[in-house]
Amino acid sequence: GRERVVRERREEIELRAEAAVASDSAAQGGGIGSKLQEWRDRVPIKTLMQFKQVKTIAKICLFSCVILAAGGLLDTVAAMRSGFFPIWGTEICEKQRDLWKALTNTPIYPDTFGNLPNSYRPTYIKSGQPCPDFTRNGVNNRPYSHGRDGDTGWMFTSQVDVIKKQNPRSFCLEMTANAVNVHGGSEVDEVINSLCDKFVVYYDLLDVWRYGDPTSRKRLFIVGFNKDIGDLAY
Repeated sequence: GRERVVRERREEIELRAEAAVASDSAAQGGGIGSKLQEWRDRVPIKTLMQFKQVKTIAKICLFSCVILAAGGLLDTVAAMRSGFFPIWGTEICEKQRDLWKALTNTPIYPDTFGNLPNSYRPTYIKSGQPCPDFTRNGVNNRPYSHGRDGDTGWMFTSQVDVIKKQNPRSFCLEMTANAVNVHGGSEVDEVINSLCDKFVVYYDLLDVWRYGDPTSRKRLFIVGFNKDIGDLAY
């Protein structure tokens, strides 16, 4: 079934990642983590902040992005470092919205599921909705509802409507890896199946430390490319 496919795919990815790390270490004297660290440090925050002086983003930026649930701006900085300019974002925390404004000087909205702009199609959407209702701790140790029935778990499935309305050329969703075990993975299946009508969707469970993250977590990544870009989506 689906869980077996995910498990086999994860094992395949782990083997490839181990081989890549070993090869990189032998050739460069360091792993992929050190290379990504060097890549991040090459462009400091002060340099990124200079981009906020841009007045007409849509006219001069080749790649635009929207960040849903921007948080402490790790995804935002990564997107900017990769050549995407954030045209707007969402974040419930007022202090973190102020951080966004200081970095980007573009609009930031307090509610991902409220009234959002829809006048400019983003190239890319990154979304990492709250994960407590899908964590292993949340499922096993808390007496109240979890998954889509939890206080924030519904956001994981409801973000699909936001993405489909914005109709980006690509997206990346992130969630705790344990989401595949909650309710038999039905929420994950719902998200993937709902997006498949407009996007070519790929998903996997990844050890984020293998890609430069300072934690040992596994995370679920769901990536999609709009079918209207043709063969490039596949």
